[in-house]
Amino acid sequence: MADNPTSKGVIEAHRLWLRERIATLEGSARAAQEGMRVDGDHRPASRGERGAVSERGAMRAGLLMRVSALKDALGALDAVPVRTHETIIAGAVAQVDDGDTQWWLAILPGGQGNLVQAGTAVQIISPQAPMARVLLGLEEDDVAELHRPSGEVELEVLTVV
Repeated sequence: MADNPTSKGVIEAHRLWLRERIATLEGSARAAQEGMRVDGDHRPASRGERGAVSERGAMRAGLLMRVSALKDALGALDAVPVRTHETIIAGAVAQVDDGDTQWWLAILPGGQGNLVQAGTAVQIISPQAPMARVLLGLEEDDVAELHRPSGEVELEVLTVV
């Protein structure tokens, strides 16, 4: 049986995940930039060549915007309290039950529904996620309804750490 996750462990695992994601995206941006280069005085002669260079430029710009957002999230982690919590707030780790499944989650900047390992698997969601907005402020044994396109889902908070 896995140990219950801690706020500190989850934050550090998420920090590592963000750093790895940033490095991957920066590598992709460098590769896109390489695809924008033309040799010497050669200018793209056809629409296809110009389109490929423009497409790579747009891809690189999008990747760099995502890198910037993840770096902001990485910086915002420093403001997240690393302690035991009684209420679901940013930095708290909670075990939730939707009637079918029980899982651990944490609400942290830069969360994308990604899983990190911190004693057990923990799903990281952003404070802007609809589920986060429903769960913020709840305590153990509280129940909330999440509105999804497929219908209502009842979420029960089993544990907050």
